[in-house]
Amino acid sequence: MKYRAQWLDGQRQVEAVADDINADRADVVVLGGGTAGVMAALAVLEAGCTVIVIEKLKTLGGILSHTMFKYYMGNPGGRYEAHDHLIRDQTGRVAIVPTYGDQNIIRSLANDHVIRTMGGTIIYGACLTAAYANEEGQLTGVEYLANGQRKVVEGAQFIDCTGDASLARLAGVPVRRGRESDGRTQPFSHPRFQLDRMQHRVIVNNIDAGYVDERDVDDYSSAVLESAQNAAYLTRSAYADTVAWSPILGVREGVTIIGQATLSLKKLIINEREKNPLFYTFANVDNHTKDIALESQAVCDWMVALGLWAVKVYVPVPLAALRPKNWRNILVAGRHISVDHDLAAQARMMRDCQKSGEAAGLVAALAVNQGVDVDQVDYAEIQTWLTASGCLPDKPPVEFVDNPPDDTRTSMHYPSTLAGIREALCSNRPGLGILAAYRAHDRPQILAWLNAPEEDLRFNAAIVLALWDDPAGTAELMVHFQHRDPFVPRSSRSYNSPRGVTALYLLGRLGSVQAIQAIEGLLTDYQMLLQDEFEADPKFLTRSVDYQFQYVTHALRALLTIAAHHRTQRDEVVAFIRQFITQPKLRLAVTLKYDTGAPKDMTVAVRHYVETKLNQLQEDRVNQDGQK
Repeated sequence: MKYRAQWLDGQRQVEAVADDINADRADVVVLGGGTAGVMAALAVLEAGCTVIVIEKLKTLGGILSHTMFKYYMGNPGGRYEAHDHLIRDQTGRVAIVPTYGDQNIIRSLANDHVIRTMGGTIIYGACLTAAYANEEGQLTGVEYLANGQRKVVEGAQFIDCTGDASLARLAGVPVRRGRESDGRTQPFSHPRFQLDRMQHRVIVNNIDAGYVDERDVDDYSSAVLESAQNAAYLTRSAYADTVAWSPILGVREGVTIIGQATLSLKKLIINEREKNPLFYTFANVDNHTKDIALESQAVCDWMVALGLWAVKVYVPVPLAALRPKNWRNILVAGRHISVDHDLAAQARMMRDCQKSGEAAGLVAALAVNQGVDVDQVDYAEIQTWLTASGCLPDKPPVEFVDNPPDDTRTSMHYPSTLAGIREALCSNRPGLGILAAYRAHDRPQILAWLNAPEEDLRFNAAIVLALWDDPAGTAELMVHFQHRDPFVPRSSRSYNSPRGVTALYLLGRLGSVQAIQAIEGLLTDYQMLLQDEFEADPKFLTRSVDYQFQYVTHALRALLTIAAHHRTQRDEVVAFIRQFITQPKLRLAVTLKYDTGAPKDMTVAVRHYVETKLNQLQEDRVNQDGQK
């Protein structure tokens, strides 16, 4: 007996079906022939197995074939580099318009040609409709709709490279989407193609264009149409003319699976690194939102307290992050591997998605060749293959790589000595020094620095203490918050918060009762923030509304956290929050990165966040009363 899972009216339904199903077959079935799927198929073929690629579009390569000409971040090395070389070689052999980077038309043709030449099968225009499993909990086949016909493909191993975990969700794999507070994901971009009149070539550029649920057809379609009419795109360029928009949105984040191991920003901060990596992701934690206060504590620690938004990080990715729970023969590759929302912004780069595809394809093929489950393949053998291709480096790379502002000439390193930590904490680029001090857990030394004559050293020592949930630095934080200290450290290329905002966030994180009056005073006169002078940042604090938004949202977050910490002050604090957030004339707005249009009204989103947190406080109170 087999079991067939399908979606009906948005609900997953499972029914028993007969065993005798007429089906095509391959050793490995790759769902999604995009950035990760192409590399997965090539790895399977090179390991000597058969593969069928099922792709919903008419070409292979996903965003890398349809939109982007060049890589942003990601870790060099791996099977994809030889493929890129082939594409560049072929581009020079044909008469085609030059591009800034690789020619995506040539890429899509090369993807098809190489896979077919190596013996692979590609099914285009195919929509996944069902998945089949046996009684042992093993996937046996998938059903797809193409050219008006339903067909089934069976295999020994399956790799989900769909980008939205289509197969994994159909199989019942649990997934997560967006941040915990409101489920919102990263803003999408809508790249446009322009003809560069000066260089006589096609270029691609994009802005953050809004938010979209990529699973909702109507929402996706509306996003395509509305984003193309953004004011930033309607302004004529002095050197380039728009010729087309990408047929695919740049969706930075969708669902991610809950796997046997989950990569997280919190683990990165506390230095809990995964062992036996298949590859490393390499990028900054490229969070594109400006409503940081609505993000998790880990994101606020990383961006507001440490100021490390732009610092590039190597994160090891083990097989367990590609393996859904409770399934023996499904792997995932691409941006929907098992990573939390906080770190998804770092683990989504195209180079690294290709590496994940190569790793998944190799492991699946080795499992087929050996007749074992993927977790029974010897890691030493996997390591040998991946090291040979360059997907996995010979030795672990350094954890952090500096990414300073353009006008900064001093380098920032992760200090390994006490003297190095002190030097960093005394500088205007203290981020990695604060992280090193946090990890070192030398409280007596930090307390000594809290009383030092150097202001930078005192304030940064107070940050370290607050990250330990130690209130010893509260007085120092209060001084900088009450004066709305405008000083902006330079740890990061962008997204550096003024010290006043950092102090406000940490006072809330500590649940500081003594900060309540000052925070409520700031919110009462929140319009005065629009008159403050501040250091502008083209990606972050672009306009006065952005500056105001940071203070207001972090103030609300702080009061909510204090109310959660202290039941005796809870009722008064909650009453103030409700009075503030329900003001009829309240308007909170923020700009999107690179968007020169009108600021986005975020009032509804902030109110939703606050109401959600207030409801949680009420539920906690009911639970606490019930335990008495």
